[in-house]
Amino acid sequence: MASVRPSIRLGWAFPAPFFADLAKTSPLPLSEMKQSAFADLPAELLFSIFDHSESEDLINVAQSCRRLNLMALPIIMERAGFPEPEKIYVVKLARRVHCDELAPLILKISLNTMDKFSCVLFEKRSRALVGQFEDPASQISDFTHNIRRVNRLISRLSSIGSVTLIIASQGSPWFTRRDVVQPFADAVLDMMKVSIQRSCTAFQILHCHPGTVSIHTPYKFELVNGVQVKNLGHSLAKRLFPSLAEGYLHGDGWKYRKVRLPNAVPQLTSSIPMKSNLTNFDINCDLLLVPPFSTWTFALMKSSPITELTLSVPDFVTEEELQHYILPNITASLPKLQGIRLAFHRSLILAIVEKLPFFPLLQRVTFALPSFTGSFSEAPAKPLTEIELPLLVSFTGSADQAAYLFRNSAVSPNLQFVNIIIDYNTEPGYGLLARSFSNLGGAFPRGSATPCISVCLTNYGHLPDTWTTIEAVRDHYAQPFKYVSRLTLDLPRFAVETSEDFSKQIYAAIAWIDMFRGLKHLTVTLIDSMSIETRREMMIDAVNAEFPAIEIFTNVVNLANPRDNRSHYHWSNVQDSWVRGTSEIPTMPFFLPPTPSSYMCSHF
Repeated sequence: MASVRPSIRLGWAFPAPFFADLAKTSPLPLSEMKQSAFADLPAELLFSIFDHSESEDLINVAQSCRRLNLMALPIIMERAGFPEPEKIYVVKLARRVHCDELAPLILKISLNTMDKFSCVLFEKRSRALVGQFEDPASQISDFTHNIRRVNRLISRLSSIGSVTLIIASQGSPWFTRRDVVQPFADAVLDMMKVSIQRSCTAFQILHCHPGTVSIHTPYKFELVNGVQVKNLGHSLAKRLFPSLAEGYLHGDGWKYRKVRLPNAVPQLTSSIPMKSNLTNFDINCDLLLVPPFSTWTFALMKSSPITELTLSVPDFVTEEELQHYILPNITASLPKLQGIRLAFHRSLILAIVEKLPFFPLLQRVTFALPSFTGSFSEAPAKPLTEIELPLLVSFTGSADQAAYLFRNSAVSPNLQFVNIIIDYNTEPGYGLLARSFSNLGGAFPRGSATPCISVCLTNYGHLPDTWTTIEAVRDHYAQPFKYVSRLTLDLPRFAVETSEDFSKQIYAAIAWIDMFRGLKHLTVTLIDSMSIETRREMMIDAVNAEFPAIEIFTNVVNLANPRDNRSHYHWSNVQDSWVRGTSEIPTMPFFLPPTPSSYMCSHF
């Protein structure tokens, strides 16, 4: 019997004798018999054929008729790991190809709603080109093409809940004056708009750039001698300040001056949604924070009931630009904001903290660790005036960030949790760390709040083999750490697990616990081991024996991967925005599923 082989046009081709015999007894044309004969096969036989077929062939089959569409596409989606696309689906798109991960969704005629959709755009490069900078024009064009395909998918849905768009740039830095950037920006804004029109409640956009300079903007932010420009009148302001004639946006003492470029600057062509159901907005896209696209972004915020905001401030944003333009627009647009997560350069902390009281309903504040967004240094020399955060419940960040916020400024009568993350990779000066804890502990007696101070001693990636500074820190700085009551402790790892190595782990745990003398709750993480239960008991017995007068609840957790720390992480100490933004997306390789209830820092 001749073998069955794929066919691009019809999906499948049967042996010629099969149709020759059938044609003698049927009045139908041969082309119709080929189509109907295959589609009318018993479902059991079709499923058996599909199970042994390539996904690309099934894409072709799904385009032939409704019955085959409904039977073939679920097989493709189950192979991709998403058997229920209505609940969650992730696509990763590279070049313009006929059959990719988005094709099954586009062809699924029964798909009407989606709860969670994630799209990752990347440039598929050959090994010979890895590490080389290329002109990104073709890459941007491919991104634009695929974003428009996603737009067509979302536009035919009746509703969509959560949308994530991740754009992984490669090659040389982007320039907003490139001709290809205009259609790219239009496609991105159109995707956001059509998602909102389909009742989207959560939108995340992450645009990862290569190099240190992300984009070259067509406008430059400038202060105008502190003069109240908006009150001068347009003609008088232009006479007093001729440079304002070249400005694109201007406000109270500031303006954006158009940079003279050989190419036309990008224009804002996408209309702004009049009403939105968006409550969660995660924005890490440089283009959306620079003119002219920033006006669209702030208008979207203003038309949305956003309660949760995650913002990564681009490196090229200056303190003046953040203080006079970006943050005032955000605070004016988000009166209902309850939680905010911010990643920013270390030098911007003053401008950010000063604006926090302008969110009257703010309850949760999370800062990315400064080691990944600037140098770890002393708090800014300029003191803060006292600010009030009356509804603030929790803060998560580094010790110096917390000390700067609460010691110098914030009055928070409802504060319940101060969550401190100390990452070994930052290599902080332990003197500075002790002073931060001392300042933090001295901040709360003056107010009515007595928050629970928790510490997570961890790191992103490989853990250190030894800790040589424990004794020095314990002997000189034990007193300031007495305010900490909850601790999560990652122990050092060793290439070969022996009893001697485990004794070193026990010693390290006891040394750190001795530093936190007000400790009440403890989580210790151990590597995967065949004798994990025995070692858990040994660790608990050693801690209880060393500190019999202290009631310490000890929970020993077995990490799933002995080589790295991908199962224990926090948003604050993830090293870069790309990994931070993709931590909750299935099929992304950066993290393992955590066990939140096992850690004392699970509420961070």
